[in-house]
Amino acid sequence: MPPIRTTTNTNGDTHRQRPLSLAPTAPKRDDCDDIRRKIRKLQRSQGFRITYWLRNIGGVKYNSWSRFMKAEGPSAGAENNIYYAAYVYFEKVRIAEGKKKPTKREQNELAYPQGFVMLDRRQTRDSTHH
Repeated sequence: MPPIRTTTNTNGDTHRQRPLSLAPTAPKRDDCDDIRRKIRKLQRSQGFRITYWLRNIGGVKYNSWSRFMKAEGPSAGAENNIYYAAYVYFEKVRIAEGKKKPTKREQNELAYPQGFVMLDRRQTRDSTHH
C-alpha cells in the first residue's frame, strides 16, 4: 500500500492522505452532472483550494476543470480527464468514510452494469467509460 502523505495548507491545517487508486476499468456510475454537483459541494468546504485539489487528484489542469464545470448535461464532459479523476476521488472518499451507496447509484448499477456509455462529442464517437 502506498505511504501516507502529510500536507499542510496555507491555513495551517494538516491533512493526512494515502494515495488510493481504483482499477482503471472500474465502471463509472455517476454521470457528469453528478460529478459537477459533488465538486461544487466540495468547493464550499472551508479551506478548499481548487488548484491544490486538481494537483492531488492526478495533476488535472485548471483549464480542463473549467471546461468540465461549464458543460451541461449528463454526458457533457465525459471525454475530459477530470471526469474520471474526480469520479475516482469521490468514490474513494465514500469508501474511506464508510458511507453507503446512494439510491441513485444503486439504480445506476442495476441499469448500467458495465458503466455508462457516453458520447464523446469532440471526437464524435461512442466511448464506454468504465
